[in-house]
Amino acid sequence: YRIIKTVEELSNGRIKFKVGTLYPVLKKLEKNGLVKSFWSISNGSPRKYYSISEKGDKVLDQMLDIWNEMVSLINDIKDNLMGGG
Repeated sequence: YRIIKTVEELSNGRIKFKVGTLYPVLKKLEKNGLVKSFWSISNGSPRKYYSISEKGDKVLDQMLDIWNEMVSLINDIKDNLMGGG
């Protein structure tokens, strides 16, 4: 639940997840070794906490590199179409 609220707050409400959508994704990410989880007691109730794994951090870095390349490519195309390049 905290993940959903944090993403919503950081995106100024532009990204919203439903619980039924997020947790199957987290389960798949964990199965693939991209996140890890642990259980802890919080306010008397067991809660599952997630964090990115070392493998997940490497994959995230690779995906961010690809994202940045795409943004740069799109900006180059835009500049050429607008006569600026």
